[in-house]
Amino acid sequence: MSVAAFIVDDSFDAVLEAAICEAATALDAVGAAVVIVDDLHEHFVATVGVDPGLEISRAVSREIGCGRIVVAAGGVVVIADTLLDSRVRPEVGELLGIRAIVGVPLVVDGVVIGALILFDRQPRQLDPAALPAGLIHVIEARLTARRTTVDVTIEAVVAQRPALRLVQAMQAGAVPVDVFKRALQLLPPVRVPELR
Repeated sequence: MSVAAFIVDDSFDAVLEAAICEAATALDAVGAAVVIVDDLHEHFVATVGVDPGLEISRAVSREIGCGRIVVAAGGVVVIADTLLDSRVRPEVGELLGIRAIVGVPLVVDGVVIGALILFDRQPRQLDPAALPAGLIHVIEARLTARRTTVDVTIEAVVAQRPALRLVQAMQAGAVPVDVFKRALQLLPPVRVPELR
């Protein structure tokens, strides 16, 4: 069972929300997210300033997200212009309008499981040194605490949940069609189990 499955759940987390707001303010960034990376998705555990569709789905396909870049690097990643960096998929800049990114790895049990991602809609150099001292430790400690408290049955539904959130919001009229379509483009295909 993956570490991410224990951390990704639907509950609002005031500690993480406060931490990302503090981080975004410190870097004068438009938005921020705590992102957990698994085999298929990048899950947004806490967000501020993200696209409305991502606020609902709370995930993107692993291939599209930027957390995978940080996990692969195992260190801080600074991207001044997403449209000029070959590691970043075009959807990030074109669909989401994100042009500048800084990602700081998040470690649980000695493993980089995701990243604190801060972003802006204009190309610029975001300085990770401006993050408040100890903030990453606060986030990692909170993720570690979540790992030990989330119901173990969650792993079975983690893969389908982002698409289901979008469909439910669309059916309830809570999300415009264009936002729904844009967010759905950012998710991997849902694998439907075979019926016997």
